[in-house]
Amino acid sequence: MACKNIMVTFHLPPLLADTLELLLENKFIVDEQIAVLHTKAMPDKAPVRMTLYRLRQALKPYKIEVYNDRHAGYWVSREDKEKIRAMLKEDVSLHWVGPKVSGPSIEDVPERRMPEEPTSETVQLELLKT
Repeated sequence: MACKNIMVTFHLPPLLADTLELLLENKFIVDEQIAVLHTKAMPDKAPVRMTLYRLRQALKPYKIEVYNDRHAGYWVSREDKEKIRAMLKEDVSLHWVGPKVSGPSIEDVPERRMPEEPTSETVQLELLKT
């Protein structure tokens, strides 16, 4: 069910992409709809809450909020739905807002030197030191 465009645009795993797709397709979603994505069984509240927590954290850099009400369920505002749809229509590579990964450059890596083979003089010096 996961829309690959959602997965690529928002860098989401399949379960979170499926949940976001449900939110886009429906006015409200309830725990049971999310639980079907998990196990196709009656919902266990912990995995549903964890899924929504992770989705909220993943959407936070994009300033997209998932709202909830105990009696209504979960939803995304109309403005955020329009924003998501617009992002899905555009070039998906433009939206990465995650941390910039930087590591040491090749110039920063020290040159490896092979250890010198001990000579008879260095061995004698080592023996004298001990």
